[in-house]
Amino acid sequence: MPLSPHELSTGEIVFRLSDAHESEESDAVTIIGQTRALTALSLGLGIQSKGYNIFIMGLPGTGRRTALLKALLDYNPSPTLLQDKVAVFDFSKPLEPRILTFPAGTAINFKHDVHELIEDTKRVVSILSESESFKNKRAALVSDFERLENKTLSEFEAEVASSGFQIIQVSEGTEQSTDLVPLRDGQTSSFDELQAQVTAGNISETEWSALRERYYGLMDKMKSVFQNLKRSRTDIDRSVRALRREMVSPLIESQIKIMQEKILDPINVAWLESLKEDICSHLFFFDKTRIDEERGSRRKRTSPLSRYGVNILVDRTGPIKPPIIFENRPTLANLVGTIDLDGELGDDGRAGYLRIRAG
Repeated sequence: MPLSPHELSTGEIVFRLSDAHESEESDAVTIIGQTRALTALSLGLGIQSKGYNIFIMGLPGTGRRTALLKALLDYNPSPTLLQDKVAVFDFSKPLEPRILTFPAGTAINFKHDVHELIEDTKRVVSILSESESFKNKRAALVSDFERLENKTLSEFEAEVASSGFQIIQVSEGTEQSTDLVPLRDGQTSSFDELQAQVTAGNISETEWSALRERYYGLMDKMKSVFQNLKRSRTDIDRSVRALRREMVSPLIESQIKIMQEKILDPINVAWLESLKEDICSHLFFFDKTRIDEERGSRRKRTSPLSRYGVNILVDRTGPIKPPIIFENRPTLANLVGTIDLDGELGDDGRAGYLRIRAG
């Protein structure tokens, strides 16, 4: 008949302690007197929603770190939770970068595809600028404008001459302006000279008043003529840009479409669409002469092409599950991240969002 522990003598009691090897092979995480804490830790690791955190506290040497490490050995989150994160330019809000997410390990391919798109656009714009087709179409647009400009100016000069005035260029320091001077007996005369003749009685007050009215009327018309010609030049520039876009956009659209087919996230697809529109609207950024001038300039400034850069903030290439990171110095910069400062020589040509470094 079995005896109770109280009925055994000290010689009959056998004491046995498990060895270290058996303890290490045990799957359960045990800390004496911390059953509830370990249960809470297991529960916390099982919650996949955002906004939940685990805070472990206790005296040094009580096994907090050991218990956490053992618990994390059994932590097997879904690999689908792994994501790459990149910062890109937000074309609708230039002061705020946009964050795009990609399946783990695919952001590097996205960055490569965007870079290839920009480089291909540079090459195409350079080739287009030298093509005979583009040169001929641009020359036709410019020629039409020049004919209109010459006709408009000739008609205005004829009207000015018939009204008894002549167009002259007036230099004021480093600047030049256009003015009208009266003609008297086929010779130019200043208004001061004519005013003196009015005082002397050689010119009547009525003739003097009529002359001044014609002068101000012609000056107003000349201002209107120059404004119209300026608008026409703007229209020509707009037409040349439209011509360049018409000839380059098919290549850009085809490459963007290929990139969109690789991506399932509608947010990323929408950003690629805005990228296509921005490139087509700013093809002059890719002009080789402009790029060479920016590189040769002594004043370093951010290149407009830097807006098409992709900054990979989080790269999950390689890991099969979310990494466990121990940060012994949990400073703000180490946890949240930093923003790189300018180089020693000033602006290094990068857009602001390309300077962001994740924590």
